[in-house]
Amino acid sequence: MSRSFTNGLILILALFALLTSAAKSTNSCPKLRPRSNSDTSRYIIILGSEKAQSHFDFLKNCYGKRVEKVDHGPCSTDPDVISDFSAPGCITGYTGNFGSEETNELSKLPEVFIVEKDTKVQKTDENWMRVVRDLRKKKMRKSPPHDSHKKKAPPHDSHKKKAPPHDPKAQNVPQYNTQSNAPADLNRISQANLPLNGNYVYPTSAGQGVNVGGKIYGVAKKVNLYAVKVLNSQGAGDLSTVIVGLNYVLQLHKKYPNQNTVVNNSLSLVAAVNSLTNNGVHVVTAAGNGYGADSCTYSPANAPTAISVGSIESDDSVSNFSNLGKCVTLFAPDGPNGKISTLEESGTSQSSPHVAGTVALVIAQHGNMSPTNMKNYLINLSTKNVITGLDSTTPNRLLRIPHS
Repeated sequence: MSRSFTNGLILILALFALLTSAAKSTNSCPKLRPRSNSDTSRYIIILGSEKAQSHFDFLKNCYGKRVEKVDHGPCSTDPDVISDFSAPGCITGYTGNFGSEETNELSKLPEVFIVEKDTKVQKTDENWMRVVRDLRKKKMRKSPPHDSHKKKAPPHDSHKKKAPPHDPKAQNVPQYNTQSNAPADLNRISQANLPLNGNYVYPTSAGQGVNVGGKIYGVAKKVNLYAVKVLNSQGAGDLSTVIVGLNYVLQLHKKYPNQNTVVNNSLSLVAAVNSLTNNGVHVVTAAGNGYGADSCTYSPANAPTAISVGSIESDDSVSNFSNLGKCVTLFAPDGPNGKISTLEESGTSQSSPHVAGTVALVIAQHGNMSPTNMKNYLINLSTKNVITGLDSTTPNRLLRIPHS
């Protein structure tokens, strides 16, 4: 046997031994102290999609967990069950009960992006979660939304057409409708300055072909409006269920090509927002109701790719409950201007739908664009320096719809 052949064989065997050793090391279980289920908390774990299956095998073999798939609805509360809410091309992750030692070991794994407690959310709490610690900054995979329960549009006879300011026969000239005696919030975002004139003048396309919005009281009259339920009848739920809902929307968005989708959302993780916007979904979020708190410490208002919305009153003063700071993209009217059907509500969650509707107007009139470009478009379109009561860190921008 030649020396070169022998050396080559030794090298191959050495490499095989190293690879076998590395594989055993990767799949080896950490040494954990015994603990009871009462010593655990529920966590959300976000993964990279490439090693998801091997990670679930690790959970079965090392932690004794059963993995159950969740496509919609709440995740399992069984402490021995892992609820896998992953979807192809969307957010990859799960929820499960773990002790502090276990989560510490999980956070060390290279495929784990985020380990975060599964927060309880409640509508009466304005659906806001304070960011209690920095999340591990790793890029998420792509993700999107859309849906299936279409609501019938009520008649809008009061929206009589108004002659456009330019020659209506000219090509590519936007045409506009006028809603007389419009709710004050709609009137405010269709004109630059006070006092209000009582009319809501909006593009005739009115958000047609976009999946978000409202009808009589809404900014965009012709959108396809969908609701994805993530809270129970008492307005309570878990952050994990919200993520499942966003994943569901994203799957539907990806299922149907060339969808124009806008999500109005007041609660989520930044990673979930990134997953949506990476797939071309526009995400509008409430800035939060922390009474002047820094919106950059609230999630998902601090997501860089989201459009974060604060609240103003009828006299253009900032609402006393609205969050402030550089993470607020712009402001929009709130109750009593901000009406939902005939019910008056208050909060930045009532301001953000105005912006979601405006995104729909822009798409219907000018075509879709990336979430970043849409955010910049709305900033450029906004009315500047008319809001009173803001601090020096907060952009002074008031929502304005497309206008002639």
